[in-house]
Amino acid sequence: MLNVSEHLAVAITAHRGLGAASNTHTICGVYVPALHALDSYEPPEESPRLKTVAKCLRKCEDYVKASAFGFPDCPWWRFLVSLMGEFNTIPVYLSECEEDSADGLLDWRIIFEVYGQRSGIIARDTVNVRETSLQDSRHMLEQFVSNAQLAKAVLVLRSVDKLSEESLKSLPLVVSDPPADAAARVFELLTNQNCQKP
Repeated sequence: MLNVSEHLAVAITAHRGLGAASNTHTICGVYVPALHALDSYEPPEESPRLKTVAKCLRKCEDYVKASAFGFPDCPWWRFLVSLMGEFNTIPVYLSECEEDSADGLLDWRIIFEVYGQRSGIIARDTVNVRETSLQDSRHMLEQFVSNAQLAKAVLVLRSVDKLSEESLKSLPLVVSDPPADAAARVFELLTNQNCQKP
């Protein structure tokens, strides 16, 4: 810990053109917990998942945008990483996440190029299962397909209170909380040649 603090002090004094670093081990009298994290950091082992996470971060452009998607370990970030792993490519489009007042995801749109065709995903935490809400969801998917010139689109929900078999058949819909399961199901629906437009 003290070694990291010393290296940090030397770098800061050199950068600012100051004299020799002080011999104290605090920064302006404030203990910095992050120094423990820096001192104990070990680079991750190379793996296919790590490469996918790096691609996700690159697509997001910065950590602030990535954190809006739930980086590093929220369900929607894990969904995106799993989805990119399934498609083995990065999305061609990621919208901003629209949230409600309780930080619930209202609307997040993702577009992938799949076998030469553009396919889309609308992600939401939940949807009210009243008939009007399901009709609104169908209309939202239809507009997304039309406006973004997509071959197919799928609505992904983390949860829903009650859903009849009839409702399940009426929409290209994935309801799954485990992100990897949802990503696998979305990939299956979007790459299935028999899957129809909403």
